[in-house]
Amino acid sequence: MIYTYKVNGMSCGGCAKNIEKILSGINGVVSAKVDIVTSTARVEMKEDIGLDSIGRYFKDTHYTLVKM
Repeated sequence: MIYTYKVNGMSCGGCAKNIEKILSGINGVVSAKVDIVTSTARVEMKEDIGLDSIGRYFKDTHYTLVKM
């Protein structure tokens, strides 16, 4: 399953790498690619993890993900 999310709070390539690292560390995520130009994250999952569950990994950051 592949999902695309709008990423808020991202302003540079370093932010994109941090978000990719967080997403890749979530159990069930196969791959994550963040695009700084479009402010999107493309996430491949073994099964739907749910945006609420993913959001918990970002609660101590200034990044938020929104389903597109």
